[in-house]
Amino acid sequence: MSEPAYLAAVRESYDTVAADYVKRFATPDAMDPVARAMFAPFAELVRTADRGPVADLAHRPDQR
Repeated sequence: MSEPAYLAAVRESYDTVAADYVKRFATPDAMDPVARAMFAPFAELVRTADRGPVADLAHRPDQR
């Protein structure tokens, strides 16, 4: 079964901006303590409920 053409286009567009995204947003070790404390339990919930993958779609007011 082949994948629809739009999926390849979406994948390519995400791959195009992935490196810039990584540079722009904090890694977990650079997060504030509260955000970091919530990160691990959230990841564990997603993992154990088999609900992944997860997309980060939030607006961060400290990032422009």
